[in-house]
Amino acid sequence: MFDEPEVRDIDEEAGTATVAIGDACSGCGIAPTTMRTIERRLPESIEGLEDVEVVEGLLSESPDFREIVDERSEVEATQC
Repeated sequence: MFDEPEVRDIDEEAGTATVAIGDACSGCGIAPTTMRTIERRLPESIEGLEDVEVVEGLLSESPDFREIVDERSEVEATQC
């Protein structure tokens, strides 16, 4: 199973970004290699991006994140 990385933070002024990997990627034995590759190649692909930090753990896997999404969905449903 492959999960898309999540962009957690972008600082356009500093030219930095934080990207998270999770689920199958974070538990894989080659995750450190994948993380280094993302850190090296992403700045080569995006103009103005100087530095990328890759962290483990997708926000969407967090129980707090699921709770926030569910609460927002309930509020949006009542506003229709």
